[in-house]
Amino acid sequence: MYKSITVLTLLTGIIAVDVVLAQSTVNVPIAVQQGESYEELLTRASQLAEKTIISRFNQQQGLNKIDLLITAEKSGAIAPLLSVKVSRQDWFGHPNIQRWGNVFPFGKALLGFSSPAPVVTPKSPPAAVNPTPSPAPSPGATTPPPALPFEDEPNNAPPIPIPNQRLTTPANR
Repeated sequence: MYKSITVLTLLTGIIAVDVVLAQSTVNVPIAVQQGESYEELLTRASQLAEKTIISRFNQQQGLNKIDLLITAEKSGAIAPLLSVKVSRQDWFGHPNIQRWGNVFPFGKALLGFSSPAPVVTPKSPPAAVNPTPSPAPSPGATTPPPALPFEDEPNNAPPIPIPNQRLTTPANR
């Protein structure tokens, strides 16, 4: 009786190992090189992703799916660049990073590659809307808050009706 339980446990362990090896999650960090443009960085990330996928599938024959994330680091900032989720069958049918990969659009800005929007300064100063100066408020005076656009007069809301009889339900009997 104990031998059959041991064999069953051994078979269950082997099946569990096969399930674990069926999928692999790989995180690959890369550093931005001096003078490298964002487009060059993406090209390098794509090439690295392709090499990583091919080598993982070749090294691990039981591997059926890869979930790959390439992150980049520049001056202490870290951002995701490229994510690839592909099965062995799909990859060897169409080995193309552009088909299976997703580029993170905000990675460019997070790594400091995008230049800030130019500040537009007007050629002439804007004309004053009210050319006469308004009198300065006295030091102790407070101004009332502006009325909301849907109120005619503040604190003039209609009263909430209160029912004269109590509703009887099973909960309040």
